[in-house]
Amino acid sequence: ITGGGITGNTPRMLPAGQAARIDLNSWRPPAIFELLRRIGRVPEDDYRRTFNLGVGMILAVGRRHLAKAAALLSAQRAKHFLIGEVVAAPRGAKARVIYQ
Repeated sequence: ITGGGITGNTPRMLPAGQAARIDLNSWRPPAIFELLRRIGRVPEDDYRRTFNLGVGMILAVGRRHLAKAAALLSAQRAKHFLIGEVVAAPRGAKARVIYQ
């Protein structure tokens, strides 16, 4: 993810009226990102847009295909995490990524 990070790019793959709910406890960002954030006093929103919290790519996969997607990623030795879900966008909300 580049140029907008999770916050700016994830909504591009979602249908209108949908949002991504991201569980911030589902993975641990690499320590270097946290160090850079502290040293540079980077605000949380900028941190999410710039460093992507250590997430390199996000795939949106239907629930019934989760096991197959995980098996394919594992077969390629690709480290992966289930980091959230697609939900109905909150009425009137501008943000289409919800961090929890």
